[in-house]
Amino acid sequence: MADTHRNGRTSQPIQRGQPASGEKNQRNQRRAYEFQQRKNFERDWNDVREYEERESKPRGPTNRSTAWKKNRTQKKQEATANTASAYDFRAMDETAPVDEPLYDLGPHTSSIPMQETYSQNFEFSGYIDQIERTYESLRGIDPRLDRRMPFSMFQHSMTTILNCYLIDLTLDNGERKLDSGRCQDLLPEDLCIPDNLYHYIASVGNTVTVGGEDIKFNLPDIAIPQAADDPIPAGSFGAVTPENHNVYECYISPLVTSNRVLNSRRRDNEPEVPPLPPALIPAGSVPTPNLLGHGPRDVLTAEARPRIEGFDFPDGDSVAARLRISPELMCRVNTVLFELRGRYKMRDLGRSSPTLRNYIKPKTLAGNVQFVRAPEHVPDIQRLSQRQCQIRSSSSFGSATAGYNNVSVLHRERTNNARGACFTVNGAIPQGWLATINNNFNMVGPFAPTIGANNPAIRATKFVSHSPGGTRITAIDNYIKRNFYLPAT
Repeated sequence: MADTHRNGRTSQPIQRGQPASGEKNQRNQRRAYEFQQRKNFERDWNDVREYEERESKPRGPTNRSTAWKKNRTQKKQEATANTASAYDFRAMDETAPVDEPLYDLGPHTSSIPMQETYSQNFEFSGYIDQIERTYESLRGIDPRLDRRMPFSMFQHSMTTILNCYLIDLTLDNGERKLDSGRCQDLLPEDLCIPDNLYHYIASVGNTVTVGGEDIKFNLPDIAIPQAADDPIPAGSFGAVTPENHNVYECYISPLVTSNRVLNSRRRDNEPEVPPLPPALIPAGSVPTPNLLGHGPRDVLTAEARPRIEGFDFPDGDSVAARLRISPELMCRVNTVLFELRGRYKMRDLGRSSPTLRNYIKPKTLAGNVQFVRAPEHVPDIQRLSQRQCQIRSSSSFGSATAGYNNVSVLHRERTNNARGACFTVNGAIPQGWLATINNNFNMVGPFAPTIGANNPAIRATKFVSHSPGGTRITAIDNYIKRNFYLPAT
């Protein structure tokens, strides 16, 4: 039976929960009224006008749309301006012929630009200073460092890495100094090095001058460690002469650093181990601190002696013998360095995979063409590399480049007042040495380039950075503290 609604018409029965159409419309009207009231009440109180009185302003153009339209119009104008207009380029006036002889007879062609490659020598006396200051910094972290890792072991390990890198760098430049592959493959697989020493080594390489000239790294043949020649062990640069004494003042002989280890671990009743065999040095001469790698023997405690004993250095004609690579010594040094990596920045040089090794990658730095010179008198018995120096260059440079050269000292010009002789005879420089104190710097004699050409223009002094006197040890210490210490955890 149909149901009769209020309006009298019949309809379907109203189900429970479904309001009638009239009630639904009333509810919608009530909700709309309440919504409008709340909207009027929640108006902006900073506006003194009522909500209904606010003007509806159209939205203006945005900055983005304006800039886009402007750029679009500008591009169209540029495209129109670049379009070549039709123009008649034919000559309107006749040029009278010139009665000149013709030289286009051959056989030469037109000229082509030629970019000649130059090279330069380096000096590594500053590396010894950084090794010493790094060791002192590590000893500040671990006061028992000299008992666990005597300094002579640390020095020989770090200089071995440098010498391997130098020979590998010549291989990258297309030379083959030794009949072997990469020397870094002879080093232990799990190897780490203090990060500041890594940056020093990686800074040695090729460079480009401001004028765009390529400057290659040159390693003279005299600076390649020699094989054993009985009774001379492997690892030396040969006999010290007036022509080549710079090689022991600018490059680090593996024989000198390994002999310092042997001299440190000898017993008191055993004879002293000299840095070089007497047959290689001038008669009656005495080594100075300018003989790179030479220094006093370590004071060993009972705890430190077992750490420096139990390994030997190879000898003979192999590459490992020439570089005096002792894997056992380097592994003992690495064990200590790995334990200190939480307080001091270290760089891994081991294998990244079973077939790949993390070789040291050389940098290309424009600061490698500057050189240093000591402005004051430095006796031969004092280490020249520790003295404060001037930074000189053929091109302008900033304070950061000057600071880099002051810390690294990769190129040095010696003077009569600051010679840095590696040996003295009766307290004086040996006879004939004064005229050859810059053979390595000037790339003459046995230090002549083996790759590229010598360019004296890059060693001209047109700009200089002055500094106060004293030593540069403070600058090295500040450089290490600022960049390579890690906070204690």
